[in-house]
Amino acid sequence: MMCDVRLQENAHKHMEAHRKTHVHTLQAMDYRQRILACVPADRASLFQPLMTCYLTDRTSPEEVSAAQEAGVVAFKLYPAGLLCCSRGGRQCCTKST
Repeated sequence: MMCDVRLQENAHKHMEAHRKTHVHTLQAMDYRQRILACVPADRASLFQPLMTCYLTDRTSPEEVSAAQEAGVVAFKLYPAGLLCCSRGGRQCCTKST
């Protein structure tokens, strides 16, 4: 029961941190480490956070490659202004660069 309380407390802290979008691979990997630090040792083998990054007009092909190599599983695409916190999203979904 104590582990569950600890997980709930830590989950709340990380939900606050998650409100900041992860644009770069290093941000996502840092966040992954903070999540894993909260997982009790006896449950560590049962939990693997799947990390994503935020696709913007400034995301380079090199960043996508680096993210894949680091273990990022996907990029989130939000058209700019469509949702809350999406100001930095893609201006045009048909843009190729």
